Amino acid sequence: SPLLINLDFLIFNGYQKSSKTIIKPKTGKINRICYNKAMEKISWKAPEYVYVKKPTDWYWLVGIIAAGFFIIALAMKNFLFAVLLVIAAFTIMLYGAKKPRIVSFEISGRGIKIGKRFYPYEYLKSFWIQYDPPFKKELSLESKKTFMPYLTLPLAELDPNIVRDYLIKLLPEKKHEESL
Repeated sequence: SPLLINLDFLIFNGYQKSSKTIIKPKTGKINRICYNKAMEKISWKAPEYVYVKKPTDWYWLVGIIAAGFFIIALAMKNFLFAVLLVIAAFTIMLYGAKKPRIVSFEISGRGIKIGKRFYPYEYLKSFWIQYDPPFKKELSLESKKTFMPYLTLPLAELDPNIVRDYLIKLLPEKKHEESL
């Protein structure tokens, strides 16, 4: 799926805005990346997770495994477990077919916005950029909240150096271990 990038930098103190247009060869999608020297914010759009289209065999495998456990549950006369297995198998198949929604991300001087949720820098401890091209390019944020210790933002086609240069002035950079 195509990744939409839009870096918005406001014109400040007469600095000129420069821009670059990128045409994706596979999709023909046109992306515009804008830069200027007075970076007020960085914003982009990307899928919420990496979508991998499941082959038909995957659905058959989930169904066969669920049917096997269903038969075992019926043999043991555990009808509640049998019903839960059917619901779980159906949910797994639905989730496997679900395509990710496109989420907007914004990094500004006040904080980080993911979709409609805003995270001020006061609630964030540190950041780290996971960069292993071409497989992984993510911004990891460590939160001060106990129940949500890390936020991971896909950087899509965004240059990680631009994000690092912007965030290094606002948050400490600290290596984060990759989560499962």
